[in-house]
Amino acid sequence: MDFIFAVQGEGRGHLTQAITVHDMLTKHGHKVVKIIVGVNMNRKLPDFFVERFSHLIVEIPTLSFAVVKDKNISTIRTGVKFFASIRSFRRSAKELADKLDALEYDMLLNFYEPVSGWAHKLSNKCKGRPIISFGHQFMVEHPKFIRSRKYIVQQRILRILNRYVSSNGHKIALSFYEAEPVEKKRLHVCPPLLRDTVKSSQTATQENFLLVYLLNTGYAKVLEAWHQNNPHVKIHCFVQDPPESQHPNLVYHELNGEKFIAMMRRCKAVLCTAGFESVCEAAYLGKPVYMVPVEKHGEQYLNALDARKAGIAKRGSFSNLGRLLNKNFWPTTESFRIWCESSEEMILEVINEVWQQNQPPA
Repeated sequence: MDFIFAVQGEGRGHLTQAITVHDMLTKHGHKVVKIIVGVNMNRKLPDFFVERFSHLIVEIPTLSFAVVKDKNISTIRTGVKFFASIRSFRRSAKELADKLDALEYDMLLNFYEPVSGWAHKLSNKCKGRPIISFGHQFMVEHPKFIRSRKYIVQQRILRILNRYVSSNGHKIALSFYEAEPVEKKRLHVCPPLLRDTVKSSQTATQENFLLVYLLNTGYAKVLEAWHQNNPHVKIHCFVQDPPESQHPNLVYHELNGEKFIAMMRRCKAVLCTAGFESVCEAAYLGKPVYMVPVEKHGEQYLNALDARKAGIAKRGSFSNLGRLLNKNFWPTTESFRIWCESSEEMILEVINEVWQQNQPPA
């Protein structure tokens, strides 16, 4: 089959998921003919993705969170930003729909890119072609997912966004744990999409440094404040637009997928904002994971609760990072590793099932 990918370019999780599924499909003789990437115009796509797919990428402007002081999320500003730009997004969706009409492909795989989901509804050709959308965000619709009364407004917005992204098609909810499908919602539950570099047979070691991944650069100042009181702790931190370090034991790196995984394999523990991908990678490698949700980011708050429920990570704040140095802080991840090993089989099974459902009767 020939596939088109649509990928949200915010953060690194959706990008690495797309890489994994691309390699999975090409290994089985399928082809990806175009990759549409929704970009925040204030960020650049990481080099590890551009270098891999530069000949396939088409960039489009997409929805993004309003970030205050390059750190925390503002729900109100995000809403205002969305409604102020809705005409522009509608125009982008229509232009993208026209591009989709001009392409030959069999299925659209959407890695949580909302404008592409919108375009799928507008496209004449797309109406006869299946769409499968990937994202941990879809787990919020599953009865087994963690429940919280905090950030109710953001949770409702997330459910609305889920509908935009999926275009009422099939959804693959990437999960920390096994859960039954919900057929009436076209919701399939699958393991995390970890890259082959993570799942290689190379042995993980434990060197004396902490590995940090920050979504927003503003958190670098918070990290530095903690490190001033703990200068003996060696830290390697990956962040978009890394600042200059003021201490030899605190080293910043630009986002680089291969380098990040190589250092994760060697580190003592991992500190990250509460996304999905980095937590899964670290847990698979048996590393202690400490999640600090982005402030006022409801989705990350729920992710942290869900990972703690699954027993693969701890949740906290920058004020008590010393917990990472506690020898008793060690996760049990063998069942999680087994769950992750079944991802390729389950993903291909869903894709084939959806494809068969959309074929005309013989």
